[in-house]
Amino acid sequence: MGNEADRPARNQLLSRWLAKRCAEWAKGKAEVRVARGKVPQGVAVVRDSNGAAQQVVMGSSGLTSDGLGITPGNPLNLIQASDTADEAAMLSQWFDMQWNSLPHDEASKQAFIESLETLAADCSPFTLYALILSHLFSHAEDEMDEERIVKSATGIRNTLVWKKLYKFQRDGVVGAIDKLDRFGGCIIADSVGLGKTFEALAVIKYFELRNDRVLVLCPKRLRDNWTLYVESVPGSEAKRIPA
Repeated sequence: MGNEADRPARNQLLSRWLAKRCAEWAKGKAEVRVARGKVPQGVAVVRDSNGAAQQVVMGSSGLTSDGLGITPGNPLNLIQASDTADEAAMLSQWFDMQWNSLPHDEASKQAFIESLETLAADCSPFTLYALILSHLFSHAEDEMDEERIVKSATGIRNTLVWKKLYKFQRDGVVGAIDKLDRFGGCIIADSVGLGKTFEALAVIKYFELRNDRVLVLCPKRLRDNWTLYVESVPGSEAKRIPA
């Protein structure tokens, strides 16, 4: 459910169903013990109904769809299997010795089941939205370096519009300038009343101070707002083009 080869299964939206089935299996049939150090060898012991070892399989295949051979993959693992009952008994005895050396801790099994149940649980739209925002912006502070993005030589920090910006608006302006420089475009999509127009004014002012040419296209109902801005900016060479 978390490997790159598992992407097709995730795209079929089967992850919750698989996690639920796995949790049900773990509750009724699994015993979980946690190795505090390195596990010496991956071993699967196949037993009969009486608990006697029938065959032992050794290898390092991961518990993923490509590791189990369900989907094509690139791992190269040497898998060994016992040929005789004596070999199976000997290797099973070694496995039992390793297993019994680990402390029996019911809390480990419960933690494992709770992790599966978390994957299987319904997520509210808010939770999904919060996870998306965390994924997108968890490292934003490292990327949004104002000193690197906004060129001090433009004098933008001394302008009236910049000084009137709130902190969150300033972050939006810095992000918009960064995306315009890197990608050639940006959409400011804050909610109503958070100052998108004011942020746009600051972005425009910044590029004006860089001697870039700016074209403003706005709905007719905003014509008076932008006309007032153009006429109130000292030294502005902006011109209004009637619709």
